[in-house]
Amino acid sequence: MFVLSLAPSIIAIVGILASIWLQNLNNMTQREISLFEITFPERQQAYSTFMTNLDSMFSTAPINGFYSRDCDETIKIGKQVQLSSFRIEPFLREEARDSFMVKSTHAVAYALSECNKNMSKEKFDDEALKNYHHKSARMVSEFRTLLFTQLYSLGTDHSFIK
Repeated sequence: MFVLSLAPSIIAIVGILASIWLQNLNNMTQREISLFEITFPERQQAYSTFMTNLDSMFSTAPINGFYSRDCDETIKIGKQVQLSSFRIEPFLREEARDSFMVKSTHAVAYALSECNKNMSKEKFDDEALKNYHHKSARMVSEFRTLLFTQLYSLGTDHSFIK
């Protein structure tokens, strides 16, 4: 009998706790949406700048090395790639951030090594250029996949929210 008299109170307490939990969940979701909306333009600009610099670096590295016998322009663009990667870094989760920074450093080193290799060549090697473009296109694709997943996925655990 005593348990039956407590049943309405238990149901009320469970209802109140469920309501509090749902309200908290709703508040966290609204916070995440607001942060996403606020940071979206900066993410978009950082992504665009990085990918533009990356494309420019990859497309000019072998040409600068062979035709102008000078890698200064590739070095300059490589520095821009590195600087633009710092603008993306705050929006990436920690495990993705480390991978991104290593890959961006590797991409710059790869472009510079190709530029330097081509400086010493007597004849432009079409097969080597084809391989270079294939590898650089694969690297760009990997960056696109990583960055799109990290920068534009709402509902994931972004480090900047915590």
